Amino acid sequence: MGRAIKAENVLGWDCSVVDESDTEVARINKTWAGWGEAAVTSAGKYVVQIPRRLPDP
Repeated sequence: MGRAIKAENVLGWDCSVVDESDTEVARINKTWAGWGEAAVTSAGKYVVQIPRRLPDP
């Protein structure tokens, strides 16, 4: 399959980043912006977590 970003639900707010062997190498999660910001905008804040050092491409 190759490298990919895989959405975990229909909205695609939480994703996993996988390498060529389908091993997760990172995660992307949408954080809660709060009621005020959510009511007036569709903008989101995302956190990227890379749990280990990855080799250069």
